[in-house]
Amino acid sequence: MPPWLAPNMITLIGLMFIVVNVITVIIYIPDLKADAPSWVYFSFAFGLFFYQTMDNVDGKQARKTGTSSPLGELFDHGIDSLNCVLGGLVQCAAVGTGHSLYAVFILIVACWPMYLGILYLGFVNGPTEGLLIAMAVLLCTGFGGVQIWRKPAENFIMLPQPILTYSEKYGHQLTLLDLFVSFVMFALVFGHAPSCFYNTWTAIRTNKSQPRSKQDLRILSFSQALLRTLPLLIFTFCSALWLASPHSHILKSEKIIEFGLMLC
Repeated sequence: MPPWLAPNMITLIGLMFIVVNVITVIIYIPDLKADAPSWVYFSFAFGLFFYQTMDNVDGKQARKTGTSSPLGELFDHGIDSLNCVLGGLVQCAAVGTGHSLYAVFILIVACWPMYLGILYLGFVNGPTEGLLIAMAVLLCTGFGGVQIWRKPAENFIMLPQPILTYSEKYGHQLTLLDLFVSFVMFALVFGHAPSCFYNTWTAIRTNKSQPRSKQDLRILSFSQALLRTLPLLIFTFCSALWLASPHSHILKSEKIIEFGLMLC
């Protein structure tokens, strides 16, 4: 990158590609389930790839030009937070969730960056592997069409007999979309969240075991770290009440896109 290009501008350019993706969703897939032309999904994948690239380049540019600053870090992570929801909308359109509870789940979970005093990135994390998985999903839709996610999951993977029995009993054939959302939920609840809490607790314990003079006073106690999740829980609970209200028209009137933009 040329030295005259500010790191924050690089970040903003990357975000613009995601914004273009969302505008494309509004134009071609407003119901979040229609089968758009293949190039639409390929453009989604390219936009996400370009955003990921710019999100990595901006830090290198800041270090190269000596313009690193707390404001730049705030801007970078603020843009990442916006992309969580905007990218979630694009994913909803790519897998054909429609204006359903699946779409609500994807959007609300995308708003769950938990700041517990310790930033933990596991072996599989959103900024790298998570975005690569998202790009793979977009490419799959580009090649197979959105209808591929409505096909029976057993056509693609061998399912355990209890799951097949359950599907037959309740008359609901498990689709690839059901499997995808279940995988995301399972990975969040049993994989990423416990790892975040465990590594937060480990970091706090390690810090406290150090001599007082070497302790990082910025690291919170574990109870304080847990307390910081309270706004997240209140936000999730209130969102659920809003959507479940008999007076709510978000799902009935297909306003998930507006709901997602409001979450930004």
